[in-house]
Amino acid sequence: MATQIDKTEKHLRLQLHAITARLKMSDEEYRAMLYDTYKVESSTSLNAHQLIDLIHTLQQHLPQDTELEKARRRACAAVAAWFRATGYKPADTTSAIRATICQAAQVDNFHRIGREKLTAIACGFSRKAKTYTNTMEMAPVVEMNRTPIKQQLNTL
Repeated sequence: MATQIDKTEKHLRLQLHAITARLKMSDEEYRAMLYDTYKVESSTSLNAHQLIDLIHTLQQHLPQDTELEKARRRACAAVAAWFRATGYKPADTTSAIRATICQAAQVDNFHRIGREKLTAIACGFSRKAKTYTNTMEMAPVVEMNRTPIKQQLNTL
């Protein structure tokens, strides 16, 4: 059975490979970087501290996500959660999410929506999804309370 350290190192190696993929490093560049930095052939030869240091160093070279991009992602996630809650499954999910956000913001272009408006939309759709989920959980209780008491007693 794998120890906690082994699991951590495996997770760190996966994170390292994801970062190198985002940086579009070739296999030769990756191996050269490992050899130049730590004199090893593979990331499996590195310990957790070395992996953390290497990940931190490579993250410095990643382009930083802007606040606007984060707001767009949050809004998309909120609309997707609302779709899941209501059971709506469009053929092209991404287009449907963007169209829903554009309709909520009353604009034609998804990329012209401001950060504040995206944040408001994300909050609104999160609230809608939670309300819908809570309502659907309460629906059987409400239906049970609508039946006459005499019928409820007969079923017991």
